[in-house]
Amino acid sequence: GKFVNVDLSTIQGIKRAQRLNLVESKMADVISMEMLYQNDRIFNEENGKRGRIFIIFADPVQRAVGRYHFISNATWSKEFNPKVSKMSIGEYAESKYIQDNPMVRLLTNTQRGKEVTDLELELAKRIIQLKCLVGMYDDIDNSVTRFDRYFSWEVLAGRNSNNAKEGLSPQQTAKQRREKIQKCSNETTRVGDRWLDMQTTIQGTRIQEGSDVWNRLAKSNQMDLKLYEFAKFVYKRQAEHIFEEVSS
Repeated sequence: GKFVNVDLSTIQGIKRAQRLNLVESKMADVISMEMLYQNDRIFNEENGKRGRIFIIFADPVQRAVGRYHFISNATWSKEFNPKVSKMSIGEYAESKYIQDNPMVRLLTNTQRGKEVTDLELELAKRIIQLKCLVGMYDDIDNSVTRFDRYFSWEVLAGRNSNNAKEGLSPQQTAKQRREKIQKCSNETTRVGDRWLDMQTTIQGTRIQEGSDVWNRLAKSNQMDLKLYEFAKFVYKRQAEHIFEEVSS
């Protein structure tokens, strides 16, 4: 795939994307962002430049485990934390470095240091239900297939394709396009999430639910765990109502 050289993880990068008219340029079909509310400035609803959110949920505790392994081992990354690298995962769970309900905070723009309450949880649920196309990391292949269908990525790939200039028939063009999309999808899902992949690489096993370490990590993710269960419910409902999948 191709990438646009903008960094939407910083305010400076967001302002640069805005100056460059990232959305208006139509150079990017998908925009990945970790600062949801801060990035709304790159969209201009008055000009019809609206975004549609899709989000992939992972088990909050397992994601916390993955983040621990990543920031304590990924010396090449700016997220590397030498202090965490000297901690056990149990110590990390009790430290100031563990994230506190990051998904609810992301969806509700609740800043670190402010308590996440049932009010923020209910708002996050409403946003997921009304505004988001939901995917699940534990069902990543099917999730990507849904995204492809919903956003018509195959059509977008055809719009950007040069196959017509190569004298291919429409059938050959469509086949090449499907193969290209499938290859990109397979590579993306194979690489996986940088935190959860690090967990598998370093640890090799998942933290057992109900264990002492699991309980310590869950303590900082109580609202995210409730949101995760709700996201699974929405994922199932969208399968039936949007994609007409029959539940087994």
